[in-house]
Amino acid sequence: MFEKIDKRLLVPVVILIILYAIGIFAYTHLERWSVADSIYFLTMTFTTIGGYGNLIPQTQTGRMVTVAFCYSGVAVALYTFSILADLMSKHDEVNRARIDKIRHHMTRIPFTKRKAE
Repeated sequence: MFEKIDKRLLVPVVILIILYAIGIFAYTHLERWSVADSIYFLTMTFTTIGGYGNLIPQTQTGRMVTVAFCYSGVAVALYTFSILADLMSKHDEVNRARIDKIRHHMTRIPFTKRKAE
């Protein structure tokens, strides 16, 4: 989609990967959740979807970890989404400029009428 990935995405994506790694480790050890459940819960937390309430940290430490993830993960996820939106907007502007250039060129091409056969 993009010719070159913007360098602004590197830091938040790396931070998200680190947060996921820490979260998976924390929830698999503190709450005895599977890796899949941990990823699911972290994704619901980072995107502020909230989930369905089927996974709730039961330990006090697990709840404190969740609070930390709510603040840090949501902030980094929103920052990443804002960068992606900016990149998509710039990509759209480039495409619009290309379309306008083609339109301008097309209006200058003389069309000849075909002879009726």
